[in-house]
Amino acid sequence: MNKIQLILTMCVFSTCTWFIEGIVIHFIHVNNGIPLTRNAVRVWRGSFLLFALLIFSQQVSPSFSLYLSLFLLLCWGYMLTLFDSSNHWLPREYTLGFWLSGLLLTLLDGNLSQLLHPIIISLGACLILLSIRTISGYLTKNQALGLGDVLLVAGYFSWFYWQGAAQLAGAAFLALALGGRCLNRHRMPYAPFLFMTTLLALSALPNNVHSLLQE
Repeated sequence: MNKIQLILTMCVFSTCTWFIEGIVIHFIHVNNGIPLTRNAVRVWRGSFLLFALLIFSQQVSPSFSLYLSLFLLLCWGYMLTLFDSSNHWLPREYTLGFWLSGLLLTLLDGNLSQLLHPIIISLGACLILLSIRTISGYLTKNQALGLGDVLLVAGYFSWFYWQGAAQLAGAAFLALALGGRCLNRHRMPYAPFLFMTTLLALSALPNNVHSLLQE
C-alpha cells in the first residue's frame, strides 16, 4: 500500500469513527445507559487509529477482499468496544451484524461453496458456548458469560479460520482473567480485550494475516 492509499484509508477510517461514535452515543441515550466520557472516546479512538495505521502500513499490496475485511473489522471492533467498555453491553443487533458481515465477506470471490464451512463452524461454536454459559450459570447461579459475548465469539469464527479464532478468543479470555485478578474486579468487558488482542496479533504478524482472516 503506497502513501497516498494509506493516507486516504486513514482519512476514511477516521471519518467512520465519528459516525460510529454517534451511533453508540444515540443507542446509549435511548436505552438510558451510562454516557460515554470524552476521555474514554479519545483513548479508544486513538488506539484504533494507531492500530489501523500499523496494520495497513504493513500490507504491501492487499487484495480488495483482505483490505475490506481489515477495514470492516476495525469499524466493528471500535463500535463493540465502545459499547462494552462503557456499559458492559453487546447489543444483539450489532453482534449479529458483526457475525453476518463475516459470513458475507466470504462471498466476495463469488464462491458459494466456501460459505458453508464458516456457517457450520460459527454455529457450532455458538452452541458450545451457549452450553457452557447454561451449565456455568446453573452451577454458580451467576452468568459470567453474557449472551453478547457468546454471539461475539461465534461471529469471530465467521471472520477468522477456526484455529485463529480459537487462539484469539482464548488469549483474550486469559488476558481478561489476568486483568480482573490484577485489578481485583469481578466483572470486566470482554470485547475490548478480544479486539485489542486481535489487533496486536494482526500488527505483530503482518505476513500471517492471510492465514488468520477468511477472505
